[in-house]
Amino acid sequence: SSSSSSSSSFLKEVQPNGIFIVVGGIVRLTVGFIAGSNNESGSNNWRDPDTFYMGLGGVVGLITALVGFRESGVAVAAAVAEGNALGKGPLIFHLPQTAIHSIRMMARTGDPDFKALELDMFRLAGLYLLDKQRHSIVISVVSALMAAAAEAAGGVKARFPPKYISYTTPHVASHFIGSQRGWAECDDDDDEEDEEE
Repeated sequence: SSSSSSSSSFLKEVQPNGIFIVVGGIVRLTVGFIAGSNNESGSNNWRDPDTFYMGLGGVVGLITALVGFRESGVAVAAAVAEGNALGKGPLIFHLPQTAIHSIRMMARTGDPDFKALELDMFRLAGLYLLDKQRHSIVISVVSALMAAAAEAAGGVKARFPPKYISYTTPHVASHFIGSQRGWAECDDDDDEEDEEE
C-alpha cells in the first residue's frame, strides 16, 4: 500500500505483523531497547532509541517475524512512511505473518525452494544484526587496543570495554549467529576486582 499523507505509522502491533518491504520512497525507522521483560505486551517504554532511514529494498520487521516476538535491542519502536514534497508516501509491500509461517512450514517439509528462501531470510536477519553491531564492535576494538597500548607503555591494567556497547541480547544473537553469548559481554568479575583494589 502507499501512504497518501506526509507521514504515517504503519507498524503498530506489539506482536509480529509480518515483513514490510520498501518498494519505493523512504521509511523512517526507530529501533530501541524495550524496558522490562522481552515479552512484555503493550510496552511503550523505550530506552536509547536509534532512528535511521530505509529506502528501496529496505526490510522492516524481519527479525521479529522470524523470532516470533519483539526482542529488546532489535525491536522496531516505530516505522513511519515519510511523504515527499508532493505529499506522496512510499510504496510498501506487506508480507503477513501467516505467509512467513507458511514459508517456514513448507521449508520443514523439505521443499528446496522454500528451504532456500528461509535460509536467505535468516541470513538477511544475521546481516542486519551484524550491521547493527558495527558501531559497538569498532568501539570495542579501539578500547581494547588503547587499553593494551597503555598497559604495554606504562604498566596500567587493561580494562575490557564496558557493557553498554552491547546492542543486542545473547538470546537473539544465538538465534542468528550461533553464539551462546551476546556481543561484547564483559565479566562482572573485573568490576569486583577493581573494587577490591
